[in-house]
Amino acid sequence: MFTRAVRHYRALWDTKGKKGRIAIRFHGGNIQTIKIDNYPEYVATLAMLQSEKTAPPGPVVVDTAP
Repeated sequence: MFTRAVRHYRALWDTKGKKGRIAIRFHGGNIQTIKIDNYPEYVATLAMLQSEKTAPPGPVVVDTAP
């Protein structure tokens, strides 16, 4: 697993068509466009992009043992 720093993103939600697009530009110039037709998923993705916290470099392990 690897992480890439986001340089910039642009988001658009079409209220009539109920579809959204998020274009993400990463450091290094690569651009990824995500098409989303589920509004809660769209909002959650934007919330993650707006967060200043960084993703952990490896898998996250949650121990629920007492």
